[in-house]
Amino acid sequence: MYRILCVVNNTSDAMAYYRSSLPMVRMSQEYTNIEVDFISPSMNPKWDLLSRYNVCFSQRPDSDKHVDFLSKCKMHKLKIWMDFDDAFWHVTPDSPAFGYYGSDKATKAIRECIDLADRITVSTVALSESIKTMFNRDSDVIKNAIDIAGMQYLSPLKKQSNNITWRGSHTHQKDLLQSQADIIEVDRRHDLRWTFMGYNPWMISEKLKNAVHIDYFDEITVYLETLRRMDGNIMIVPLVENPFNRCKSNIAGLESIVCGMLPVVPAWWSDLDVLGAGSFVENLEKLIGMDEKTKNMFHRELLIHVRDQYSLVNTNALRYEVLQDL
Repeated sequence: MYRILCVVNNTSDAMAYYRSSLPMVRMSQEYTNIEVDFISPSMNPKWDLLSRYNVCFSQRPDSDKHVDFLSKCKMHKLKIWMDFDDAFWHVTPDSPAFGYYGSDKATKAIRECIDLADRITVSTVALSESIKTMFNRDSDVIKNAIDIAGMQYLSPLKKQSNNITWRGSHTHQKDLLQSQADIIEVDRRHDLRWTFMGYNPWMISEKLKNAVHIDYFDEITVYLETLRRMDGNIMIVPLVENPFNRCKSNIAGLESIVCGMLPVVPAWWSDLDVLGAGSFVENLEKLIGMDEKTKNMFHRELLIHVRDQYSLVNTNALRYEVLQDL
C-alpha cells in the first residue's frame, strides 16, 4: 500500500491542478493501493502523523520550511518524491520573484531539498536538463496533462471572431513588452478586439483600438470554463527566449486548444505549432488571415494530438512507475 503525504502550499491553485492535487487525487481513484493526504509545508509534523505514511510527495520545495519538513520525513524513513514545474533558479532580474529566487538563501534551500530527494519529477525535458546541470541530479519527465477522463472538455474550434486572447500574470510583463510593437502594428492593420486575462498590460492595451481586461478567477476550473465560453479562437503566447522560459511547460497552449482556440506559441513548443517556421507576428498574421475550414482542420489535428499525448490517465501511469521504483 502506498500512503502518500502530499506537501503542497496551495491545493487549489493552477500549479496544484496540473502537478499535485489533481494528479494525486486521480491516482488514488485509479489505483486501489494508493491513499493520499495533503498538508502545508508550514506545519510541523510529529511522529504520530508521519508514522501513517511511507511516501512524502513535495511540490516545488523552495524554502527552509520545506527543508525542515522533508528532513523530518527522511528521519522517519518516508521516501521523498519531489516535483518541479519551473526552473526558478533561472528567474531573471526583471521578474517580481527575483527578490527571493535570486538570493543565496533560496538557492541553498532548493539545493538542500533536492539533496533529500529519492526521486525527482519535472514537467519538461529542458527542466530535467537544467536540474542535471545545476544540481547534478537525474529526474523523470512527466508532462503537464489534461484531465480528459474527468473534468475537462475537449471543445471544437470556436466560431470565427476578431477577438485575440492573452492570459497570464504580471510576471509576463517582459514577454509582452518584447511583442509590444508587433501587437500594436497588427492592431493597426486589422479590425480586432484584444482580451487580456489576468494582468492588464496598460502600456500596450491603451494603444490598441479595442482592448478589454478580465481579472483572473480564483478557481482554475472557472477560468478554463470562461476561456471555453468566451468569444474568439486565437490565443497568443509570446515568450522571451531565455533559460527560464525554455524550461516552462506548454500549458498555455494546451489550455487554448482544449478550450476551442488555436495558439500562437514559441518555437520550442514545436508539437503545438501548426503554423511552421515564422516569427510571432508572421504566425499571428497567418491565423488572422486563415479561412475557417483550414483553421478547423488544424484544430482537429491538435485536439487528437492532445488527446493522445497529454492525457492525465497516461501521465499518471508514469507517476505510478515512479512510485513503484521508490
